[in-house]
Amino acid sequence: MKKRFLKKISLLLIVLAPMQTLAEDQKSVVIGVIDTGIDFSHPSLKDKTGLASGLGTAEKFPGWDFVTNKAASFPAFNEKLARPEVLKYGEAFFRVRNQTASASEQALVKKGDASNVGADFRELLMIAHGTAVGDVAARGQKAKVISLRFMDSKTDPKFRTAQALSEEQSQEKLKEAQEFGATYLKEQKRIFADLTKYLQSNNILITNNSWAFDAPRFPSYISELFFMQSKIKLADTTARMWALDVLNELKPILKEFIQKNRKTLFVMGSGNGGLDNDETEIYPQSFQLDNLLVVGASDGYTKPAVFSSYGAKTVHVMAPGTEIECAFPGNNWFVGSATSLATAVLTNMIAEVLENNTMLKPKELKALVIQTADERAFAKGKVVSNGTAHPERLLEAAKLMKDTTLKVAVAKSFDRISKPKEGHWEKAKKP
Repeated sequence: MKKRFLKKISLLLIVLAPMQTLAEDQKSVVIGVIDTGIDFSHPSLKDKTGLASGLGTAEKFPGWDFVTNKAASFPAFNEKLARPEVLKYGEAFFRVRNQTASASEQALVKKGDASNVGADFRELLMIAHGTAVGDVAARGQKAKVISLRFMDSKTDPKFRTAQALSEEQSQEKLKEAQEFGATYLKEQKRIFADLTKYLQSNNILITNNSWAFDAPRFPSYISELFFMQSKIKLADTTARMWALDVLNELKPILKEFIQKNRKTLFVMGSGNGGLDNDETEIYPQSFQLDNLLVVGASDGYTKPAVFSSYGAKTVHVMAPGTEIECAFPGNNWFVGSATSLATAVLTNMIAEVLENNTMLKPKELKALVIQTADERAFAKGKVVSNGTAHPERLLEAAKLMKDTTLKVAVAKSFDRISKPKEGHWEKAKKP
């Protein structure tokens, strides 16, 4: 009798061991911020620096730079870009986009666009983007962030004012552009393959993704990269046809990347174009995948954010993305409005869920976010959930799922927390 009892206990421990090991590994959730790099010297991020094994080494670093294939380090930048007048312009720029700017702020943006201030802000924003979303994603909780730099933040202000070739001249340079495109695709394939190795070897459960490759903007993006190398600016029609060919070849690379990392939840922004993503080519957001959760921005919890893209089939939920105070390089702070920030807010909510229940799979996390959302009239028919994320109800349902099914957990979470969220995200202001 005693032997049979001990045998049953041994079998039980064998079954439970993987669960205990996973829970132990995930005591402090690590958020992978796939972006342009993070300035961990910022006061807000010093205590939020996560560590993970480097690519091909057991040594731990605060992330990895997949562009240079080295340990993560924040790229040097011209700190004059973060001067007060540029930051002030930037905050006014976002309020103009959100249609909440005062007359003086509108005038400030108009003046900045006519000078180098606007161009300096756009350059700074590319550099600062990862720092801003990384700060928001880990704010006010145990979770740490690591920098997964997959895109170079360099831009060339001369591209905007450069004289484009004629269509005839552009056709003569098309072969050169196609060769550049082939090299670009080869590099993207390497970067996303390396990202896959990194995410899997470090068991990263959640990533923040405030980026996209979409048909409306991709031609300008890759044309600028080509210009930086060749000083050639193709005519619009030729550039668009060439760029869309490149995008079509990039799509399967992006889809394979998400699919291969099925244990990781990819939280992605819907974009700031105010477009219907169901009718727009935007990748990876347009893919229907279980571990891909696409978020649009709301103004607080109760109003729409006019700039946010949406999609009844392709955008799953909205989250607060306006007037969010976030870290900027050079020990600066900045108030912004963007789906990038809504993405970081939702990542923050989900990271807290994982702190309480590490056994939830990406498909379950996605379903919980959608099914615990508050339905809103302004979001009806705009996103899958018809509403905005509810952090407390989401957390309650996740805790309940330790002992019951998803369906029951969601129902009980509404019984316990029936009141819709009001106001703004509680962590919208800096700590």
